[in-house]
Amino acid sequence: MDVNSAIIQAPLTARLTNEDGNVTLTWGTFFQGLKTVNPPLVLALVNGANNDVQAKAATEAIISGPTGAFSISGFAAGVNGRRLHLVNYSGQAMTIVNLGLSLVGNQIDTLTGGDLVFAGNASVVMVYYSVPPVSSLLIPGIWVVESTQG
Repeated sequence: MDVNSAIIQAPLTARLTNEDGNVTLTWGTFFQGLKTVNPPLVLALVNGANNDVQAKAATEAIISGPTGAFSISGFAAGVNGRRLHLVNYSGQAMTIVNLGLSLVGNQIDTLTGGDLVFAGNASVVMVYYSVPPVSSLLIPGIWVVESTQG
């Protein structure tokens, strides 16, 4: 791509404009050189239940480890508004458990009233952490499934 102008604003706002006014951003070619972008977290999970998973401060996690079907019931250390993309390349079926065995405040609400099951070939689930406007010890935050693919 022939770029006529490029503007990058700290920390991660970018706009590329070529001669016909199109904007094109490609993770592998453009963002690869920015040191402020963290690579995806490799999330080592096990077969069966994975509760209160430690995803650190990652915004994208690549799942590895399971050699059989596995489930995720929640993530530790949620912060209001935080989004996390889960990418499952394990080759195994992944279940997102609705309000499962993770601690209250770490659980996932699928918004379907039931669990969600995905194939193991590049399925993607995006969750975000939400805290009610009037938060207290009795009303903790929760991870909410925002979108899925696969």
